[in-house]
Amino acid sequence: ENVHVFAGVPSIMQAMFEGLRDSLPGGVAMTRLTVQCAIGEGTIASIMESVQAAHEGVSIGSYPWFKPGQFGTAAVVSGLDQQVTHAAAEALAAGVREMGADAEIMPLGEGG
Repeated sequence: ENVHVFAGVPSIMQAMFEGLRDSLPGGVAMTRLTVQCAIGEGTIASIMESVQAAHEGVSIGSYPWFKPGQFGTAAVVSGLDQQVTHAAAEALAAGVREMGADAEIMPLGEGG
């Protein structure tokens, strides 16, 4: 009664979710921010690990991206405490910048 199975195709899953949205109980909204940077995820792995350890309740997932002649990482910082999540994203971006790479923080879903 509290488990819903959705299709794997994003557009179908979205339609299925919209049909259920009003019947689902609400909760605390999760904050998700993306730190976009043109540097490999292996290069910033230790930064992500230390930032996550220093910010209780925050998790960081990394997703490599590739464009012609360029590669980088989208690090997704997630947490229930908006202030702590923003602080973690700022700390991660600062660590990336200290390595000499640009880092941009944006709401999840923006950027490439």
